[in-house]
Amino acid sequence: MSTLHDNENNDQDSFDKAGMMPIHVIAISGRQDAVEILELMLQKGIDVNSRTRGDMDTILHLVVERCDVRHVFPLVLKIMEFNPDLKLRNRSLRTPYDIALAKEYYELASILDGSMTAMEANAFYKQSVGTVYGTKLIRAVLDSNEELITDFTKFGADANMLNEHGNGAIHYAITHCTISPLRTLPLLLNAGADTNLRDAEGDTALNLAIKSEKLHENGELPKIVDLLLDRGALSTYKDLDGNDALALAQNKGYNDIITLLKRDRTQHLQDKTREQEEISDSLRRKVQTPLYNTRTDEKPLTVEVRKEEDTPKLETEATEEVLEQPKHTRQIPRSDNPQEYLIQAVLEGTADDVQDALGDSNVKVKSYDENGLAILHHIINRDDGISDTDRQRIMELLIAAGADINAQTRKDKNTPLHLAASVNQVCSIEVLLKHKARYQLTNLIQYTPLKVAEYNEHDEARQMLEEHAKKEKQRMVEASRNSGACAIV
Repeated sequence: MSTLHDNENNDQDSFDKAGMMPIHVIAISGRQDAVEILELMLQKGIDVNSRTRGDMDTILHLVVERCDVRHVFPLVLKIMEFNPDLKLRNRSLRTPYDIALAKEYYELASILDGSMTAMEANAFYKQSVGTVYGTKLIRAVLDSNEELITDFTKFGADANMLNEHGNGAIHYAITHCTISPLRTLPLLLNAGADTNLRDAEGDTALNLAIKSEKLHENGELPKIVDLLLDRGALSTYKDLDGNDALALAQNKGYNDIITLLKRDRTQHLQDKTREQEEISDSLRRKVQTPLYNTRTDEKPLTVEVRKEEDTPKLETEATEEVLEQPKHTRQIPRSDNPQEYLIQAVLEGTADDVQDALGDSNVKVKSYDENGLAILHHIINRDDGISDTDRQRIMELLIAAGADINAQTRKDKNTPLHLAASVNQVCSIEVLLKHKARYQLTNLIQYTPLKVAEYNEHDEARQMLEEHAKKEKQRMVEASRNSGACAIV
């Protein structure tokens, strides 16, 4: 790198026999210090939009097209800091965005579509790193690529992601990967893989291992079962046929496995019951939020995540009409504390109150309260008969002011979308999805908003989330096809 300091800019503008400038060569070199060198070259004034002579590629085109997925994101994020022209097309009429879609780098495409600043792209990457590498981890396991499995787990891959078939990396490590599970499972488990993660048929890795004839025949099954049990696997999860690990072992007459499973069977039954109680408690927990009332005799509002049958039903159309009318017409008394005033306006007031509160330059819409809730959590928790229209208006105001639509509660890691799904609040789900809320984020117990809706048997919320996921996937597929159709005529 020291020679770079000594070179003049005209040397950096020269082309090699392949029609590339030094900055293009560095971008696709695969060097460990490529990001640092690129930064230095761009700081010295080299044009970030410099093109190759032959294919008219910029460094962004080259990085997205040629770099390994393990290196592409840091390079792209660094290039984004120097304001590249994302609309430039190469000789094949493709933008970097088109190339990302064609390679199914959907998260990268989101960065390259022109909707984010460099700072926003960095924040998006940090939030998405688990998803970005989680999908690649599943593919690496399917491809039996131990080097990539190791790298993606180091890069922060979400080892508990499920693909469109409802299977995760830990499942494929048992069923498809040609590398011994005794080598791949420790990598996945050390990366946070849940030993009790269930696939589309209800099977855990333990169930799948016992079902595997190959593992029984090669003698690895006892060691794998012992490893999974030692790392917290429960023998009590049943598949679609109603068989848990013990039943599967008994059906096959695997006496050595039966002995291993019975060793901790009582504890497993207790753990299973406790886990179910914890999930139920987490999804139905009461959230107490101070209303900051000036009157000391009023208690904090208590919002409970309720199942649908607990929610009061509207008896008549007339009742619905009454509830659709704005309940609050009074102006919320202004507090000396602008942050408290905003929260009070969100919890008790009208859209006008909220707009008034947002007018204070000292208000921080991205901050959390003492209970670990962000401002959008408050409007979704509001349960005083506010109409869907008013709730949506307030949400739009907060989002326009910069509220984080993916903010996670400090304790349970629930996003606004999780909370809305838990109470079948379709109006809020609609707004959040419109503003591109990340519907694949998981909370503390690894539930997505869709899984929360399914757990609470909220069909409307479930259907809306499923349809959105389907449309997003279809949009990406179609965009990928279209990008591949571009050519010089």
